[in-house]
Amino acid sequence: MVNNSQNDPRWKDIKLGTSNTTIGNFGCTITAISDILGTTPDVVNKRMIDINGFANGNLVIWSKIEEAFPGINVRRVWTYNNDDVKNNLPCMVEVDGKPIGGYRHWVVYTGNQRCYDPWDGHDDPTTDYPSPLSYCVLLGSWNKPISPIVEHTQETTQPMKQIIIDVYRALCGMEPSEDEIQFRLKSLINTYDLIRDICAGDDRFIKTWVEPKMSAPTPTPEPTEALEGPKNGSEEPIATIPPPQSPPQPSNLFNSLKELTKKALESILRFLWK
Repeated sequence: MVNNSQNDPRWKDIKLGTSNTTIGNFGCTITAISDILGTTPDVVNKRMIDINGFANGNLVIWSKIEEAFPGINVRRVWTYNNDDVKNNLPCMVEVDGKPIGGYRHWVVYTGNQRCYDPWDGHDDPTTDYPSPLSYCVLLGSWNKPISPIVEHTQETTQPMKQIIIDVYRALCGMEPSEDEIQFRLKSLINTYDLIRDICAGDDRFIKTWVEPKMSAPTPTPEPTEALEGPKNGSEEPIATIPPPQSPPQPSNLFNSLKELTKKALESILRFLWK
């Protein structure tokens, strides 16, 4: 479970559903859904659009949530039953929207008379919205798409190690110890996996970064001419320029993700070492 705000600048200006309204103005429902599913409102919006999950452009069709998020079971109740809500926390609750100047609003009850408010992403007392009207229970676990990223072998961790070494040199002016590298590598892999999971929930990542990289041809190194020079009674030259030795390259897919996240990972390491 996460606590998102529909007015987060990362998605507040994205069109809600197929309408001309935006997530920032009217996206409380999909934001509440994203909180419970542990994703973000833009991902919910995209997946619901893909399966025609909006009525009148921007109204969530409740039965479509199960199609957009396999593994989730939806029970929409059009009246309010506090005992049922308490037995199914976290629970989406529809409330009177007057406190934020609206008509209707959705929040997520989390227990102990607290709720996540999609309007600003705050953890507030439920008394901020004193008139609960109805609710929706989301049960189960979303079977997220399996990301085709390769496992963490030496092939994939070596570029991460290089990031650690480069940042350590820049900040500390010395080479990191192997223990230091391994300690930072574990944190970096966790961050990598988190970014991977986020990307796996958004088909735009696959279409924008993965498919073009996977289809791009691998450049063939140009042949290198041998050095001309005196011969020692032999037809063989004294020295030759060896062909360029490239280090083992990770898969194209890993390179796509590395290209996308390298600066972010470097920033994280710099923050950790402050």
